Amino acid sequence: MQLPIYLADSIQLGLLATLWMDILSFISARFTAIPFPNYPMVGRWFGYVFRGTILQRHTPSAPAIQGEKAIGWAAHYLVGICFSLGFTAFSDGTWLTAPTLLPALATGMGTVILPYFIMQPCMGLGVAAAKTPQPGKARLLSLYNHTLYGVGLFLAGESLHLMG
Repeated sequence: MQLPIYLADSIQLGLLATLWMDILSFISARFTAIPFPNYPMVGRWFGYVFRGTILQRHTPSAPAIQGEKAIGWAAHYLVGICFSLGFTAFSDGTWLTAPTLLPALATGMGTVILPYFIMQPCMGLGVAAAKTPQPGKARLLSLYNHTLYGVGLFLAGESLHLMG
């Protein structure tokens, strides 16, 4: 099987898009009441998944695991790369030659499906954070962060395109 020619570009795109997302999230957290995402909690869940426990009662109250912060950050960037690979494969790599905002933004917003329907239920938080104290707020925060990923896709695409 031959790998697509845009594989390396897609990996760079995913890394940069996730970095842009983090920069924008950091700025938001610094100057607004919007909290920075809790990647160590994601690491705790992944840590338990690696130990064979996919479905959990309530990940936030589970005992901490060694390295959960590093695991969470690594998983965050790996997922960002995987999303970008899917995005560029869907466009057959052509988006990379002329990046536009709308497809990147739609993709970013669409990626909220992962936390709503896989991660949050598996972490014991319910579908779309239904079992959290403020489900509406949790949903909006997830959508906000994934929208920032879409903005990051566009900014990363433009950066890569300009560096050409």
